[in-house]
Amino acid sequence: METGHDVVIVGAGVAGLSAALLLAEQAPGTRIAILEATDRPGGRVRTTLYAGRNADLGAHWFHGGNDNPFWQFLLARYPDLAPLAGFDDIDRLKTVNGPDKDERLETAFETVRQAWDEFQAAHPGKDLSLADLGDRLDEPCRALLRYMAVSWMAAPAAGDVSAHDYFSDPYGPAGIYLNTGMETAIHRMIADLRARDIPLRLNAPVRRVHTTPAGARVEIEGGEVLSARAALITLPVEILKNKSLCFDPPLEPATQAALDGIRTFDMAKIFMPVRRDFFEQRAIRANTHADLPDHDPPLFCHVLSGDRPAVTLLATDRLARALPDMTPDALLDFLTGVLNQIPCLRGVEAFYEAPPLVTAWHAEPYTRGAYTCAKPHCPRPGTMRDGNLYFAGEGWGRSDQGSGTVSAAFLSARDAVMRILQDG
Repeated sequence: METGHDVVIVGAGVAGLSAALLLAEQAPGTRIAILEATDRPGGRVRTTLYAGRNADLGAHWFHGGNDNPFWQFLLARYPDLAPLAGFDDIDRLKTVNGPDKDERLETAFETVRQAWDEFQAAHPGKDLSLADLGDRLDEPCRALLRYMAVSWMAAPAAGDVSAHDYFSDPYGPAGIYLNTGMETAIHRMIADLRARDIPLRLNAPVRRVHTTPAGARVEIEGGEVLSARAALITLPVEILKNKSLCFDPPLEPATQAALDGIRTFDMAKIFMPVRRDFFEQRAIRANTHADLPDHDPPLFCHVLSGDRPAVTLLATDRLARALPDMTPDALLDFLTGVLNQIPCLRGVEAFYEAPPLVTAWHAEPYTRGAYTCAKPHCPRPGTMRDGNLYFAGEGWGRSDQGSGTVSAAFLSARDAVMRILQDG
């Protein structure tokens, strides 16, 4: 059976859902269909209720706070999304390294940023890896760049990360949390789509997309075909790379080259519920963090995220791959050992309220990784058109759109919608 639409959207994450709503608002009457391979929409946005807390297993917050364009889009449509918790800066817990080393990290970051600005001024439009940037600096700065690459970008090494991609992010680490979890926003978008009679098909993995000068034919597993004037592909980069979706004809060289220049690495989160009185006794503020740059690999610890009484530990690379396979006792021992390296968290194990919850993005068959970063000398293309196919998602968003975040997913979807409507 074959059914006709104007636009078929493949993937129901932030990019796919945003594109559907924008198309409906800007071109009323457009026949839209959304296809999602899994049994739930939202992509890497996933919130679960665990030990009485809303635990965000994927996307965590809106970087940039009120300046985040995706947050602005949501708030304009769903002003009752609050309550929320925000922070303009992140309070830092002093680690076992001591305040002197923490201060040196801050000083090193200022030096690193200045070095990048000077490189850009001398070589406009050029790029280099974080490791190459470090070669111009002293060891404390090189150590910081290694930490940034591994802990923030989830890369194995600083040589894997584009300095342009890293330093072009306009939003920074601070931001806004939804106390009810990021998936609350997804639920509101889904309700909006239903009110507009825009169909969302779950458990509908797309296996083949055939394009012609007249449009696109999207084939779902089982043989059903949806025809459309255009198809918008919003799948994670690693899904496109593993060839589980066949493009006929193959992608153009420019599209494939752009795809090859984007990488997704491994990250895992450990979410540990902790009694609130533990934080109150130590006067620990919400949205506090600790850097553990000397751990191998480095770790990032977030405390009271959105004022939820819990500690979240973010691990990358080989540790991210190992955590899900640890026994419960080994996982608990590992977590406790890490948290006790932070002086004001020592003794936290007496206040645990549930076993740790681990999420592993790399093990998700329809994600295959956390978020993307660009290879050195491979600028992110922004939304791309390939025949009657358009590509959007956090991996396609330009570096100055907050690449690797929900803002990039939203902005690339917005740009894709503009191109689809302009192209007619």
